[in-house]
Amino acid sequence: MNLDFLRRLHRRWLGHSMLGDTANLDFTAIPYWGDEDVPPENNWSGKRSKAFTSMLAVFRP
Repeated sequence: MNLDFLRRLHRRWLGHSMLGDTANLDFTAIPYWGDEDVPPENNWSGKRSKAFTSMLAVFRP
């Protein structure tokens, strides 16, 4: 699922001329306090130096 997401993201950015020779992505863990219908993952947060229940968001600087 992650590879499919990255492939689709890459194609979209290429289509909008948003990529050059390199691309810097920042994946940020956002705490998740929602329903347990879809169990979220524990993701590592460098800011907190631990893993916690969260969703990952991607930012392009």
